[in-house]
Amino acid sequence: MAVQRDEVRSAQRLACLDNLKVLLVAGVIFGHAWAGYAAVGGWTYTAVRETSLHPLSIAVGEAVLGPFGLFVMGFFFLIAGLLTPQSLARKGSGRFAGDRLRRLGVPLLVFTVVLWPPLVYLMDRATGHRPEVSFTDPGHVWFVEVLLLFSLGYAAVWRTAPRSSSAAGTGRRWPPRRPRASSPSWSRCGCSVSRSAGWTGAPVPSARPRRGAPTPPSSCRVTC
Repeated sequence: MAVQRDEVRSAQRLACLDNLKVLLVAGVIFGHAWAGYAAVGGWTYTAVRETSLHPLSIAVGEAVLGPFGLFVMGFFFLIAGLLTPQSLARKGSGRFAGDRLRRLGVPLLVFTVVLWPPLVYLMDRATGHRPEVSFTDPGHVWFVEVLLLFSLGYAAVWRTAPRSSSAAGTGRRWPPRRPRASSPSWSRCGCSVSRSAGWTGAPVPSARPRRGAPTPPSSCRVTC
């Protein structure tokens, strides 16, 4: 009974993280919409932009969205990293990998192979460019591809690693079953993943131009 109650409690969602993700998604949507009409950098919609925002509006948008853009994708990776060990310990590597392939791999495949190529073709034709169609370019869902690779890689390491190992004589179990969101070590891991995958602005090749982003801080913490 104690084990069952623990599994049910582990499966419960954290409202604070759900609220944070809603806020981040809203910010990403707003930022992309703003960038389409702001004369800053290169953007997919720039070539067919009918009008541009007033310089004052662009300046205000940069002041608000600039700091937000430094952390938004890093927070997504950090949240996923914080929740992955607990989910993996509860489901096991096989079920966890299958779940990630279904929830991340299938949408990624459908978008990359079915939806994105014809959109790129039509946009290139509409803007007078030579159509360049790729069936390996994830486009806007690059985050899903990177997250899937990290998830499957972590599951593989979890499966092959010893179930009971000591770290520097502490006797701690690896991987941990219930990591705390406030743990500095997990925060640093999440930020490292963010730095390698999300902060460059173009973690995977794409025919669509993307804006770069500066390097994030060396460490951060997320608490609920």
